[in-house]
Amino acid sequence: MVGRLRKSRRLQNGQGLVEYALILMLVGVAVIVALSLFGTQVKNSYCQVIGVLGGDLQNSGCPLQVQCVGAVSGNNPFSLEAVVTDGIGDDNITNVVFSIDGATINTEGTYRYCLQGGDASCQLYNPSGLSSGQHIVKALATDGDGNTGSCSVGFTK
Repeated sequence: MVGRLRKSRRLQNGQGLVEYALILMLVGVAVIVALSLFGTQVKNSYCQVIGVLGGDLQNSGCPLQVQCVGAVSGNNPFSLEAVVTDGIGDDNITNVVFSIDGATINTEGTYRYCLQGGDASCQLYNPSGLSSGQHIVKALATDGDGNTGSCSVGFTK
């Protein structure tokens, strides 16, 4: 009788161990799913915090940060500049491609990255050749390591 009780306890202990292992596996799968769904957003938030605090973006693994700056209007000529932040430095940016509605307008390879070009100040882009309606201007930056970042601005003509 005592032998049967001992054997029963060993089986129950083994069952508890298996249950704990299954719970740990389930938690691991949930973490993997959460990181695959929200990992990019968490990384971008982390990079923004590093940038705001003046941290070292070079060794942080942060992607290119691109911000579109300028006043985009419908019928009037406008200028648009892409301000690119790379952890390695501005000299690591290989190019910035500007497009409107997917059609390439200009490719800039040196700092100041402007829609219509210009080094001292951005030149004006004349949208007179565009059709009436909604349009999207996009700046896609690429660095020497192949990392990319982009910004876009919409406007109505």
